[in-house]
Amino acid sequence: MEHQVKQAQSKAEILEILHQAGFNVPPLLYFSVQEWFDSQDTVLVRIKSSFGGAIGKIAVRSSCRQEDTVSCSNAGVFESILNVPVDQENAICQAVKQVIDSYGVNTAKDQVLIQQMVVGTVMSGVIMTRAADDGAPYYVLNYDDETSQTDTVTSGVGGKTVYVYRGFRNTDFDSPRLLELVYLARRLENFFHSDALDIEFCRDLAGCIYVLQVRPIAVAGKWAAEIVDQTAHGISFVEDFVERLSSPRPGLFGQRTLFGVMPDWNPAEIIGVTPRPLATSLYRHLITQRVWSLAREKMGYRSVPPEELMLILAGRPYIDVRCSFNSFLAAGILDDTAELLVNAWLDRLDKNPELHDKVEFGIVSTVYDFTFQQTIAARYPGLLSGQRFDQVSSCYQYLTRQNVSAEASSPLMVALGTLERLVMSQKSFHDSCVLGKQPYALLAWVRKLLEECRTLGTLPFSMIARHAFMAEALLRSAVDRHAMLPERLRTFRKSVKTITSVMSTDMQSVAKGGLSPGDFMSRYGHLRPGTYDILSPRYADRPEVLAGLYTSTTYCHEPFELEPAEKRNLDQLLHEAGLGHLQAEELLLYAEKAIAGREYAKFIFTRSLSDALESLAVWGDVIGLTRDDLSWLNIEDLLRVSIAPLLSMPREYFEPLIRQGKNISDAGKNLKLGYLIRSCRDVYVVPQHRSTPNWVTRRHVEGKVVRLDSTSRGDLDLNGCIVCIENADPGYDWLFTRCIAGLVTQYGGANSHMAIRCSENDIPAAIGCGQILFDKVAAAKRCELDAERQSLHPL
Repeated sequence: MEHQVKQAQSKAEILEILHQAGFNVPPLLYFSVQEWFDSQDTVLVRIKSSFGGAIGKIAVRSSCRQEDTVSCSNAGVFESILNVPVDQENAICQAVKQVIDSYGVNTAKDQVLIQQMVVGTVMSGVIMTRAADDGAPYYVLNYDDETSQTDTVTSGVGGKTVYVYRGFRNTDFDSPRLLELVYLARRLENFFHSDALDIEFCRDLAGCIYVLQVRPIAVAGKWAAEIVDQTAHGISFVEDFVERLSSPRPGLFGQRTLFGVMPDWNPAEIIGVTPRPLATSLYRHLITQRVWSLAREKMGYRSVPPEELMLILAGRPYIDVRCSFNSFLAAGILDDTAELLVNAWLDRLDKNPELHDKVEFGIVSTVYDFTFQQTIAARYPGLLSGQRFDQVSSCYQYLTRQNVSAEASSPLMVALGTLERLVMSQKSFHDSCVLGKQPYALLAWVRKLLEECRTLGTLPFSMIARHAFMAEALLRSAVDRHAMLPERLRTFRKSVKTITSVMSTDMQSVAKGGLSPGDFMSRYGHLRPGTYDILSPRYADRPEVLAGLYTSTTYCHEPFELEPAEKRNLDQLLHEAGLGHLQAEELLLYAEKAIAGREYAKFIFTRSLSDALESLAVWGDVIGLTRDDLSWLNIEDLLRVSIAPLLSMPREYFEPLIRQGKNISDAGKNLKLGYLIRSCRDVYVVPQHRSTPNWVTRRHVEGKVVRLDSTSRGDLDLNGCIVCIENADPGYDWLFTRCIAGLVTQYGGANSHMAIRCSENDIPAAIGCGQILFDKVAAAKRCELDAERQSLHPL
């Protein structure tokens, strides 16, 4: 048999050998191109006699000598025609002709493969026995178990993806079906004496798995030899880390934890899935080390131990979900009740991973909104007794009453006032006062900028962002209670004038000649697509951002006025919720100031951060470090130099640290980690990100797809295009002056910056659609985005 495998020259011959060896292969026959031309009638008789039974449908498939070779797969290059009626000679002849014509210049020895169609297909797909891009030791299962078609995965239309580490244990699987597929792959590996196989399969209603094709992975020769050992070494440390942090921890409620890239403070959206050390450490320094919990504590949430919110697994930032959920407990909730709640929240996210980027709208109720009690009872029936239920309700009700106000002395307005102190300090910063300073003074200046950014910027921003979440929850629940229609809520949102809509207006003014580019850059030049990324150029360094602007009509933010019935309804709901100190108009004023304030706060604190990055770049240039060098260093390592003098030349001191940052990043990229890690098992069996997008507007558009990143030029012609961005922040606001038709992002929540901007501009969007769908759409030439029917399809 081994000799036969080595002698096999085509897809058809390989499948015949597999059939003889006992693998499930649909009945087949094949013939050469020469046979077809010489004796077409004889071949047709063979086809009819072989497949003319009750099934009546065949697949006419390519089996060309140019495909499935060790050096080149030519996957998808040649035609295959499915569901051809076996009793229709014309249909068979036409299908065979299409297949042969697809070979181009064919040889007499090229073949055509005929197979019986598998009836009742419930699953189909492709198994790679190594990750094709880098050779990492994972089985890569890409499959469709929804359409009952056998070619959706190979044609790139749909599918789910799961990575399975080759050193898995059977207990790592939730799905027996996937385990069966991996064992099929192992049988084929043993048969072919190769771990670099590309296997096409399908499964029928009876659970029988059919092999449709096996070929070598053509790029295997390019893989690094050490990747298997590197991955094995790294995955053991990640497993140990996850296991240790998943056990109970003093001062935290919850018997375990989960790790996710989006449940809180959205690191995947803000700094990316695999950020470099400088960006990661800055995000930690400014947000996830202490600011995140301190802000919530100041607003009346429970004080939590000094735990880190963000952890780094193989170079990827993850949120410790238990820490996050503890910080959402209202102060005053009894300890035993808090334990019940956190465990219930963790269990719900475990069972509903698609909610990983919607925890405040699908898992945890963090504000006493108008459906608070109904929501708790529906999500967690029987969890809390009557007395516990009342105590939890009372604590959140008090927290909400203390925060929901737009009066001058309210927490929201105090936080907004703190920002103005930062604005005053920023006016003292000028490039000229930095460029001439000595290295020590430059680093001292960076330290000052970051400290002010943290205490006067990200801390009040964190509080204002929480107020915006509160406002959103109250307004959504008002719609749920029929106090106002969804359309009216959308109208209200569009009426809110934010700093980013002001910026769009100013861009239009530049286009019309009313504002000079210099004046525009003095206001907005600090913005960059990657807020924490020193390699991401500022607007001030990208003059093309202002080139080719469209002088379209700027959206007018018309004042929103409640209708009498809406006012009565909202006043009644506020009274029922114990928020009678507010009237309906005051609630909307609070929401307006919170939503606009969040965007303003982000705009202000990012100026200090941007100035710190530029000052750091100047310091690096003085001592001989490039921006790229700096991006591989932690901010703590850099600032330490300002208090502890170096005992060697700067380049000599930092070179090992730069190399270490690169090595950790390279090693981490070999590991395939998911968007949500629920236990150590998820380190070995890794489903890729499939998420329900957050839909914006109710519009439907079709258009050309353009994929952008932080290095994309700002003068691209995007008129009528649907733009795809992995993760987006204010640095991409120039998009809204380019008359784009729609927006698709891989990461992002319902309250993300881009969701708000799209709502303001009435641009249909799919925010946070997940890796699988995003990659398919971004790779397409055109796509259809239907926000009303909540569908997104590549065309």
